[in-house]
Amino acid sequence: MPTSPDVDDTWLGDLIVSWPRLRRLRLICETYIKQNRLTLRAAVLLAEAFPAIRHLSITLNAEVPPHPARQPGQPAQFQSVGILSLKLFAIEHPRDVAAFLHELVPEDTTVVFATSWSPITAADEMTVAFASLRSAQQRRAAPPHTL
Repeated sequence: MPTSPDVDDTWLGDLIVSWPRLRRLRLICETYIKQNRLTLRAAVLLAEAFPAIRHLSITLNAEVPPHPARQPGQPAQFQSVGILSLKLFAIEHPRDVAAFLHELVPEDTTVVFATSWSPITAADEMTVAFASLRSAQQRRAAPPHTL
């Protein structure tokens, strides 16, 4: 397996065809984090290849989120992921990253964020924006109150 700086979206795309029934994946980079070349696009590649994946842990460069994560009105790309653990770095557009991730996973997915090599304020802003999007989604889905 290549070392972290050699792992990128193209490498992942090539490897995906070897794992047709993948349900759990952990690609966490503990070292060489600044050289990691897996981007948020890798999450889209994984969602397209493995919509039924249950657990995904991955380190991603969140510098530039791809737009859009999905077309409006279509289901989330990950259809049954229960836990999404993301280690993000280089967050330059926190609200865009939050919107991208919100569109990528179902409402009941547990999303765990870890950040590094990003300003704390950017990571905090992304986390708050993601929580706000989730909260608004839950309010829209809640049945109306009756008296």
